[in-house]
Amino acid sequence: MNINSRLSLSTYNPSTAKSVTHQEQDQKGFSLETPGNTKNTSDPVSISAAGAEMSDAMDPPVPVGAMPGWSGEFAIQVITRPDGTSMFMDGKFSNLSSGERDEYFNLLQSHMDALYERNGLVDEESTYAALNSRSMNEKLHQEFLEGIRNDPKMAEYVSRLGIALS
Repeated sequence: MNINSRLSLSTYNPSTAKSVTHQEQDQKGFSLETPGNTKNTSDPVSISAAGAEMSDAMDPPVPVGAMPGWSGEFAIQVITRPDGTSMFMDGKFSNLSSGERDEYFNLLQSHMDALYERNGLVDEESTYAALNSRSMNEKLHQEFLEGIRNDPKMAEYVSRLGIALS
């Protein structure tokens, strides 16, 4: 009889005699051995193309026309004042002369252009799709770092700026 109108979490089972130990009960209902017929090779599970795309999508997405997040440490933040003059906000670039900065940014741009071209990213749509795919974005990142490592002048600049290539 249930007095407080809630279901009881346990029920009496007359077949469970007091002579059976708790350990014996557990052993009857539990086994560490896997039955041989548990493999089901006739019903493979697959993910749809849309599901696979969604699992690879960047969250939040990289906006159209934006630089990939991994390129941020290679760039410089510039603030344009109301009077039209510019001010560098990243001190690491202050140890390069203006000519070296120009060369660095020209080299950086050529590395990015070559990277995108090698990977068929010739328009905004293809670039947007690639940067918003986790796997493609990481592939581009690693390929970019490798290109910087293999360019002695760029590697020198990156070293002087204290940018890690990892």
